[in-house]
Amino acid sequence: MESKGYKILIACFFGTPGHVIRFIRNLKQANPAVSISLFSERDEAVFSSDLAGCLEEYFQRKKHSGWPKRVWRFRGFFNQRAFFRQIKDIAKSRHYDIVNIHFPQYFLCGTMRYFRKMADTIVVSPWGSDVLRVNDSGKKRKLARVLRRADYITVASTGLFGKVLHQEMGIEESKFHPLAWGSETIDYINNHQSELSREDAKERLGLGGRYLITCGYNAFAEQRHETIIKAIKSKRNELPANLTLLFPVSYGNVTVSRRQDYVEQLRIMCQESDLPSVFYTEYLSVPDVFLLRCATDMFIHIQSTDGGNSSLQEYVLCGAKVVHGAWIHYSRLEQYAPLFYYPVKEPEELGDVIVKAYESAPIQTPNQVMDYIRNRGWKAKMQAWNDFFMTCIND
Repeated sequence: MESKGYKILIACFFGTPGHVIRFIRNLKQANPAVSISLFSERDEAVFSSDLAGCLEEYFQRKKHSGWPKRVWRFRGFFNQRAFFRQIKDIAKSRHYDIVNIHFPQYFLCGTMRYFRKMADTIVVSPWGSDVLRVNDSGKKRKLARVLRRADYITVASTGLFGKVLHQEMGIEESKFHPLAWGSETIDYINNHQSELSREDAKERLGLGGRYLITCGYNAFAEQRHETIIKAIKSKRNELPANLTLLFPVSYGNVTVSRRQDYVEQLRIMCQESDLPSVFYTEYLSVPDVFLLRCATDMFIHIQSTDGGNSSLQEYVLCGAKVVHGAWIHYSRLEQYAPLFYYPVKEPEELGDVIVKAYESAPIQTPNQVMDYIRNRGWKAKMQAWNDFFMTCIND
């Protein structure tokens, strides 16, 4: 489909800035004629250098200021009111072909009528945890209303996530339009993997000669880091003496302070368990993520829920042994034999599965799985997003 310009407002709430940055940058590369505006909770400085030349306009969510102590407990109400007014004002002065809401939140419920006024088409793109980890019944009902007000939901109706949206939140089948999230790291791996061996990657990380187990991919407690540490401690004598645990924890948790506290707890736990560990707390560039993936001997992924993440697939592409919670399914990848990971049926059996993975020969991952993952880069996936946005404006 021949690309032409359109105006789009991307609104993202609490999602990881790096994901938003990569999405916008790749959309602009796929269609240089698109005019992109961004609405976010974050300070503009978080995006300015990485998105130079990509954004037409930036809006940061407004919050009430100048709090008297006697009304501090009402700050949530006043912040929400300031947010409503801001969205209402934007709807009066701006118009877009498309509003694309990422990482939707329940508090958008009262603003959807304003998004409807400011755009011809509303596209909502849930990331997974933003929906799957909402347990409060009231918040879930409000979030369902947000999703139902959309014209399109960029999730497949046939997958586990789509079934939750359809059956539990009442999203009509006609609104589902599946679009896959891409990975700049996969693009990078495709271009550079042949240049680097696992031992070379370890040397560049300063971890030459170590057996590296990477534990999860963010700082959310749902990654079950403590369960992983306890399992490895229980099997320490059956694992290599040169073992080092790696923890990518540069994002996750509600606030920076809570993330720091959580990471410190994990550090102490590793020290008390006599397990050498390295924590990656700063943002990693794509080449650095590539090094981490290539250096890893084993990747452990046992988080409670998952809407479909690219991190696991990046480790598979780089040849790491993957220990994965069998309660999370990837239907497209699991239809081929042999299974590309070592399954953990219950967290209690994690230690045994880790030892099995360590002692086993590497899994010969089916070619169909590897080809599917190689095509998960943004270079391939963003073209589909742009084509879809084009159909929205044509309709």
